[in-house]
Amino acid sequence: LAARRAQRPVSPHLAIYKWQIGSVMSSLMRITGVTYAGSFYIFSVAYLASPYVGWDLSSTAIAASIASLPVVAQAALKFVVAWPLALHCINGVRHLTWDTARGFNRRFIHRTGWMVVGATTMVVGYMTIV
Repeated sequence: LAARRAQRPVSPHLAIYKWQIGSVMSSLMRITGVTYAGSFYIFSVAYLASPYVGWDLSSTAIAASIASLPVVAQAALKFVVAWPLALHCINGVRHLTWDTARGFNRRFIHRTGWMVVGATTMVVGYMTIV
């Protein structure tokens, strides 16, 4: 019996799973929220501890260290930081519309999910260039 169970596929198997925009956006909303909250707390503790451990986390020092990077690295860093933030904010507006008890049909969820992806891409593209 144990040998037969070992041969069974994992359910649902990721190789045959069809990703849906609703589940992906829900997961990304949670991941970005937890990531930014955790980053905020870690930076706050590091900022408070910086005088005691000899770190310079002033805005001037951070800006100078980022300015010393190559332009391509600066743009990549902007993209990596701005994309989750923009996605979380724009998808948050989508969730606020759901608080009004509107848009719970499948077509609206798919359409607004792709609109969030498009708007995030446009906003982050602009933020990366500027």
